[in-house]
Amino acid sequence: MTWGETNEPEIDGADRMRERSIGKITRLLACLFCLIGLVASPQAVAEDPVSEDWQFQITPYVWALAAEGDATVKGRTFDVDLSFKDIVEELNYGVMLQGEARKGRVGAIVHV
Repeated sequence: MTWGETNEPEIDGADRMRERSIGKITRLLACLFCLIGLVASPQAVAEDPVSEDWQFQITPYVWALAAEGDATVKGRTFDVDLSFKDIVEELNYGVMLQGEARKGRVGAIVHV
């Protein structure tokens, strides 16, 4: 093998187009979230003055994921292809929460 060569198969035109489309969609979503943050920020600052009462908030959240690729453990390479459904079927339990407590300008955030 010479410099610059790889063992990876060549990507055909359809795969290259799909990768470009995914990249464009990812950049578009990132820009959209940034714009939403910029628009929402002035409203948060313009709200009522800081309350001296205790405020509590609990927020459940979910991460949906899949895994695809190769994993190498102790020199052995394995093909990994797990859909979200496969992962959920093997899950024994899962709870994710974010809790916030605030009083005045002091607050605490906990992730469980």
